[in-house]
Amino acid sequence: MDGDARGHHWALVGSAAFASAAAGAPGDLDGSFSGDGWFRTLEVRSPSNNYLPRGAEDVAVQRDGRIVAVGELIDGTSSWYFGAFRYLPNGELDPSFGEGGWVDTNLGNFEFPRAVALQPDGGIVVAGGGDCRYTLCFVLARYLPDGSLDPGFGDGGIVRTSFGQLHGSKALDVALAPDGRLVAAGFVRMFGDAQDSSHFAVARYLPDGRLDPSFSRDGRATVDFGYGNDIAYGVATQGGGRIVVAGQGTRNRYRTEDDFAFARFRRNGRLDRGFSGDGKRTVSFGRGSLRRRLPAGHEGPLHLCDGEHRGGSGAGAGGGDWALLRYRQSGRLDQSFGGDGIVVTDFGSGEDSARALTFHDGRILAAGSIYTTQGLARYVP
Repeated sequence: MDGDARGHHWALVGSAAFASAAAGAPGDLDGSFSGDGWFRTLEVRSPSNNYLPRGAEDVAVQRDGRIVAVGELIDGTSSWYFGAFRYLPNGELDPSFGEGGWVDTNLGNFEFPRAVALQPDGGIVVAGGGDCRYTLCFVLARYLPDGSLDPGFGDGGIVRTSFGQLHGSKALDVALAPDGRLVAAGFVRMFGDAQDSSHFAVARYLPDGRLDPSFSRDGRATVDFGYGNDIAYGVATQGGGRIVVAGQGTRNRYRTEDDFAFARFRRNGRLDRGFSGDGKRTVSFGRGSLRRRLPAGHEGPLHLCDGEHRGGSGAGAGGGDWALLRYRQSGRLDQSFGGDGIVVTDFGSGEDSARALTFHDGRILAAGSIYTTQGLARYVP
């Protein structure tokens, strides 16, 4: 489907980078966090069931330093659940959240939580995919600070959004706008052939979970970049109500394969022609150059994204390198970033993939996989 890889453990590495600095050199694991700077949660139990986390898909840090991580949970009968965990700043499960630090939400037969956004009032919004009447659809769940579903959001704390009766869709990221609206982005399956079967999908919601009719008339928008599969992996909001979406997209599959792809929307849901002339932009590294991990970030007037540059010089067949791109508001690559707007980092280890980024002390912090290990890299502006 969307190429997501699921781990067998729930693990967070490098979360200490967001906590108060402890003694040690920058980049060292923080010994004040879980004793040695890292932890993993292999299993959790309720009075009636036991669950195995299948890997953290996203993480966010509250203002009080507590850490929220989301991902799939599976029980002993192979049923799937939306899962959310909250940890204290020292790495221990927070007993004030849900069933002793975690919650499981049954939404049907297939649940795929992929992203989390934190609200100023303490609300926790988890976005992903789940069952609608006939197919997979966007699902958002909002939890109160104690881990219970928020009855003032959607239907008892749950919102489902379909992009067509038989068009399966899944949200892969969610962002909170300054005015309290929520924006979710992912993909919708179309009825093209196997190489042209998905488009960017974006939905904007009012604070109570209703689709926002001022956005593209019904709260939903899609983007087709051309002949090839288009999947949005990241979304960020900007001033003036603009929305930036990043992922993979292809103008011409046979020439460029999977490219870095971006779309920017105006407040009303129309593509912003002030960005690259038509609101869309793709960047190709050459045929077969990119795999599918492209979370989006933003810093002031710039757009930043990271992903994987295929065909790198690392050892092993099909090696990939970390790749970062930075854009100006106009949609042009920012020449002050790496000389041409693009930075490729070769770790010399074969299959490497950047999965997420954030900003830390004015620098850019990227995280992902380096062959068979997890890794962090920090870049100056």
